Amino acid sequence: MANWCSNTVWFTGEPHQVKGLRMLFREMAIKEKQEDRGQLPSFMKDEKDWFFNIECDGEMVHYETRWSPNVGVLKQVADHYGSGFHLYYCETGNLVYGEATYTSGELNDISLEPGDFDLYAYEEDKDEYLFEGDSYGSSEDIMEILLERKKRETAKAS
Repeated sequence: MANWCSNTVWFTGEPHQVKGLRMLFREMAIKEKQEDRGQLPSFMKDEKDWFFNIECDGEMVHYETRWSPNVGVLKQVADHYGSGFHLYYCETGNLVYGEATYTSGELNDISLEPGDFDLYAYEEDKDEYLFEGDSYGSSEDIMEILLERKKRETAKAS
């Protein structure tokens, strides 16, 4: 049984490109409900990394993938439409948390390393997470802090 990676993406580009992508994902969401199975755009050659539980919400598309994000598939979709994208993804059971940006054919994917998940602890008796002397109600807040730090470090290094 797969662990499900939650993904949120929005596409960038010319208005007609973005509109076409929103239509594509709306059609895939409808087809997914009709067929009760994951979807890929009809122009895709590979038969893997499907989109599941697709929901379109204004500019954003929310969906799930098995185990990890399907960044390679999103790149192919964006290239097909001549656009870019911003993707946020999370599957903490597999220590997956990150953000990918694809602009002008260049992918920038920044994610937490497995060791980053060891930087905080869960206090079961208090139902809180401890990180750097502070307590948090969810691990998501801490992962966002760690990801922002990694993004700043990456920006300084380039």
